Amino acid sequence: MRKLMWFTMGYAAACGVGTYLLRGRGLLFLALICGALALAAWFFRRYDAVKRAGVLLLGCAVGFLCFFGYEYVILRPAAVLDGETAVVTIRVTDYSWESDYGIASDGEIELYGRRYRVRFYLNEERELKPGDVVRLRAQLRLTDEGGEGEPTFHRTSGILLLLYPRGDAELLPPQVKKLLDLPAHWSHRLKGIIESSFPRDTFAFAKALLLGDKSDLTWQQSREFSISGISHIVAVSGLHVSILFGFIRWLMLLVGVPVLLCFGAMSGFTASVTRAVIMQMLFLLALAVNREYDPPTALSFAALAILVQCPLSIAGIGFQ
Repeated sequence: MRKLMWFTMGYAAACGVGTYLLRGRGLLFLALICGALALAAWFFRRYDAVKRAGVLLLGCAVGFLCFFGYEYVILRPAAVLDGETAVVTIRVTDYSWESDYGIASDGEIELYGRRYRVRFYLNEERELKPGDVVRLRAQLRLTDEGGEGEPTFHRTSGILLLLYPRGDAELLPPQVKKLLDLPAHWSHRLKGIIESSFPRDTFAFAKALLLGDKSDLTWQQSREFSISGISHIVAVSGLHVSILFGFIRWLMLLVGVPVLLCFGAMSGFTASVTRAVIMQMLFLLALAVNREYDPPTALSFAALAILVQCPLSIAGIGFQ
């Protein structure tokens, strides 16, 4: 019956409702209704259609409950700071890149005992790398619904706050490098190798093609890709993961899973990359344990994993 697939469909539907239509206690009301209907379906489970509907409704109930918890535990504390100016300490998690007025980078801040992913901007030229610590007086902007501005695409990747400088930044002693920082270092190193290996007029395309880094593409190049309808080839996606998997498939589980995870981390674990990595890992696991690989079930498991981590991913075009 593919129970996981039907459960995931319900869970995803609940995330869609929470992202686009309804927030607050209304989610609890919907969870209660779906839970009651799922319980009622249990008594008629001898009918396949009713059984599928029951599993789907159960997924809806769990999804509404999880989104309600995500809203109150994660989103609301961040929403309180929307439009506020405060001194924040940021742990940098990626190499900085040039922006219109200086540089930008991604990092983490601690709020109410929890870590939040943020994107921050500096009105100065300096290179930041993972592990650096920056203290900055900044204005905070929520990327989700409920803020002063319109929701931005950042929320679909788990970045809930944007930080705009309101003074000079202070660089503090760097923290001890974490294991999770390694993919960013490897990605930066690979970009340097690509720049030194390709001619100047092609290295920007090579970086975009291999690692999804489109920062060096000119406006004209990006526009031509868009007009011709081939922008997807310079966006790291399942195609890249599948090509990579073709080279390492013979190594099977012991090498395949770590390589896929490292490549996904280097690419930022976007929704499309995460989906492909999880599905390929399940394919490897199915081969290893001599079980049949079921694509709809694997796809459902990947979607569920993404939505459990960040329900707002439902709004991302990469997820959709």
